[in-house]
Amino acid sequence: MSHTMIMVSAPIDADSTAYLDTYEARAHLSGSYAQGAGCQVSLPPVPATPQEGRCEQVLAGRTVRSLSAGDIEVRDKSGDGGETNADGWGAAPTPIFRLYGATDRELTDVTYTAKAAQGVVFTSHDSFGSPAAGRLTWPSAGAYTGAVQGASEPVISADGRTASITFAKLPAKSSFSFNVVGKVDGSGAAMVLDHVLAGSLTGCAATPTTPPAPTTPAPTTPSTPAPTTPAPTRPSTPAPTVPAPAKPTTPATPAPANRVVVPAKPAAKTVTRTFQVDRYTPRTAAQAAVVARLDDDGRLRYREDRALWGASRHQFVRVTVPARATNDQVAAAINRATGRAVGDIATGARLRTAAKGRAYVIAWELGRGATTKAAWGPRTNVAQTFFGRS
Repeated sequence: MSHTMIMVSAPIDADSTAYLDTYEARAHLSGSYAQGAGCQVSLPPVPATPQEGRCEQVLAGRTVRSLSAGDIEVRDKSGDGGETNADGWGAAPTPIFRLYGATDRELTDVTYTAKAAQGVVFTSHDSFGSPAAGRLTWPSAGAYTGAVQGASEPVISADGRTASITFAKLPAKSSFSFNVVGKVDGSGAAMVLDHVLAGSLTGCAATPTTPPAPTTPAPTTPSTPAPTTPAPTRPSTPAPTVPAPAKPTTPATPAPANRVVVPAKPAAKTVTRTFQVDRYTPRTAAQAAVVARLDDDGRLRYREDRALWGASRHQFVRVTVPARATNDQVAAAINRATGRAVGDIATGARLRTAAKGRAYVIAWELGRGATTKAAWGPRTNVAQTFFGRS
């Protein structure tokens, strides 16, 4: 951006036609927009989640907050049996994050790590607590009211890129949190944190036990009975038999030649299926990015679409369809049951892009054990399955 100003002086005196010199001043200001405040938010690749072993639980999460935002804009979560992510407040250049984790099942030898992947580094920590501060203890958020055992002191790496803590034990339904103070790195990029919470499941055998091989009984030698000599038999003369007179038979009456017997057609088997139909209307580019990737893995986990709360609505529908119904038949049944406020689905193709201000309807089928009262199961660990979208 530039600005030019020309200054011309007045004549030397009232009768003079001579003028002082003319001056020109120029100014130039340049800069870059911060992500989320004038340009599109760009995110680094999501790191690969550590492989979960037979007796391990691994939870992962990603937190996104642009420099101009007053709170977290995106919370992505993966893994069953709990959650890990962050809350945030405080303005740049020293934002504050509350890092947290929670588990549904008892874990031992637990490690939590938060990595500052973009836009910010960690400078200090404070306010460790268990159970966690914030809403994790609320019944609507999982009621993670248990306290952890054997917590270490949080550690921030020398480069400020990681914050970590270990625990001897996380009882079932326990949680923790601690705060870190950040410092923006001057890149103007949105702040991105990646989280991993991993531990060993209590009471789980790492190697499944193998039942003992059945034993084969030793073969036995059959005994040979001693030969016996049959007693002589006296031949007998059978009494003569008189055949009974044959009983006359009545010929059967043949069925009419034009009579056709049609077997009864069995009734078609039906099933009842339950869906959660969500209507997402992203208001920001960051929310639109969340909508675009919600169906990438075909699953919707508990609170995975939390970034869209306040920008979405939903309706549960139960449809009864033939057991071998096609996807088109099921979609038609869903659309008949869904109200106008939510809308219809039209395709089974995954959503690749989304834009703020537009509406997107996605139907998710509830998993086994889930109900409309507990849409992710009684322990919030049953993911819903993508069925179709608008």
